[in-house]
Amino acid sequence: MIAPYLLRPLIVLGLLALAVGPASTLVNLRRAEFSAETMVHGVFPGIVVGMAVGGREAIIPGGAVCAALIAAALTVASRKQRHSEATTAVCSPPSSPSAS
Repeated sequence: MIAPYLLRPLIVLGLLALAVGPASTLVNLRRAEFSAETMVHGVFPGIVVGMAVGGREAIIPGGAVCAALIAAALTVASRKQRHSEATTAVCSPPSSPSAS
């Protein structure tokens, strides 16, 4: 038998799995995992700065500003001829292979 206080979190977890599963499949099929990861990690500093500057009311605007900047940067990076998904993961130019 499950503890009564765990029932609501388990229901929410199940609903999240149903919502995120298909979305994650689409991200994977489009080979955009690095872009999705970039958005997740890039929005977090905006959330933190929003909280530090304006309190709880500024969390969403701070994250939204960061998300817009990251989306613009990803759009610019994707328009280059040599674009690959690794462009999002590594922002430095490719290095020459070392002779070993």
